[in-house]
Amino acid sequence: MKVYKLFSVILISLISFSSFAVDCEQEKEFSLPTPHWLRSVEPELQYYIIYHLSTKVVNDCLSEVPSE
Repeated sequence: MKVYKLFSVILISLISFSSFAVDCEQEKEFSLPTPHWLRSVEPELQYYIIYHLSTKVVNDCLSEVPSE
């Protein structure tokens, strides 16, 4: 049951965050607002969620065609 819960949280968080548009030219430092639901999750899970999202952002930025 605990594994199912953990998997559900990971899946929901990845789906909800992956819909944000990425602006590679105006990239800002990553920070979470203080009252954010991700802060209530275990630190290991926070790490993997943020790692996945940052990897996605880097891959999206690298795959863009540079403007002239």
